[in-house]
Amino acid sequence: MGDHRRRVARERRERMRERLIAATMDAYRKSAGKRRPVIDDVIRAADVSRGTFYKYFDTLDEVLTEIGRTTASEMLQSFERLFEPLG
Repeated sequence: MGDHRRRVARERRERMRERLIAATMDAYRKSAGKRRPVIDDVIRAADVSRGTFYKYFDTLDEVLTEIGRTTASEMLQSFERLFEPLG
């Protein structure tokens, strides 16, 4: 039973990270370049406390770095699939 609880807790943590990342992207989308979003914008969009944000990320820049890594990885995978037939 311990493995099940650990798996559920790990999945819950991952869902919260994804929620915070999505809220960050949403905050940037809504700002439309008017001003740089701040953590308050993200926690409002995610409907979580400031403490919850800091449990998962140290700074907003850390979230942006994660978004950049994920985006770059997805782009690389797309290019690999696109060019794979060319050998």
